[in-house]
Formats: sequence, structure tokens, C-alpha cells
Amino acid sequence: MAEYISITDLFNKLKSERNTGELLPMPADFYAIAEKYINDLASAGNATEAENARKLLGMIKEKRKQKLLIYLAYGRPLPKPIPEEEESLYNEVAKLISNNSSHTVKIKIKTDLPKIVTPSGKELGPFKTGEVVEISEEDAEFVLMNSIGEKV
Repeated sequence: MAEYISITDLFNKLKSERNTGELLPMPADFYAIAEKYINDLASAGNATEAENARKLLGMIKEKRKQKLLIYLAYGRPLPKPIPEEEESLYNEVAKLISNNSSHTVKIKIKTDLPKIVTPSGKELGPFKTGEVVEISEEDAEFVLMNSIGEKV
């Protein structure tokens, strides 16, 4: 990203984030550049514009945090590039979730499987016949009961 950002850029970024459910790619240094812009505005005596830019940046962060948590809930990978702060948050929360989640089971898939949604709401697949995957005990029970796979 360019080393410069404007209040119009912040407004357009917020508008884009609000218009989609997807977490949009964003340069890794986006927040640092935006903060520098806001600090420069404040230093130049543009307090009102600096405050407006800070509010826009706050709304962008909040919207993206919501989407990030949705991505975590559905096990979706993050788009690239993404700001370092968001990637750190994603990894920390993912680690917390994995430490508190049920144990996993290794399953050998018996038949080609398109992407499915299990009763627990988690997406599985797509998988190929013979592929060995590690899934939660709850999802493994569903896979075994429906003869989709077998324990390894």
C-alpha cells in the first residue's frame, strides 16, 4: 500500500467492509499507515478531521473483528494480505479455541465427499477417497454413523 492514506480512503474502506460478508484483503501495514495519517492530521491542527478519521478507523476495526470471529467459528482461512494485528488476533483466538475444544479423531474417508455441513454446523470437505483427516469427536461420530469414513 502507498505510504499515504486519506479520510476518503478510510470512508471507502469502511463502505467496502459493510457491503460484504467476506473479510477483504488489506495490506499488512494498513493500520500503521492510518494511525500515522491521523497523528499527522492532529499535529497539523486538524483536530476535527483527525477525530473523524479515528472514528472511521475504529468502525473499520470493529467490522473486521466481527468478520474475523465468524471466520474462526467456521474454520475459514484468512485472506492474504491481512494486517499483522488481525492475523495475531486470529491466531491467538484460534489457539484458545483449540485448547478448549474436544479431542480429535483420525478418520480415513471411504468415498469422495463434497463440502458438507455437519449437525454441529461445521463445514467438512471436500475430501477424496482414502484421504486421512483429523476431525472433532462430534463430527467423527457423524462421519462414522453415515459410513463416510472409518477410524484409523
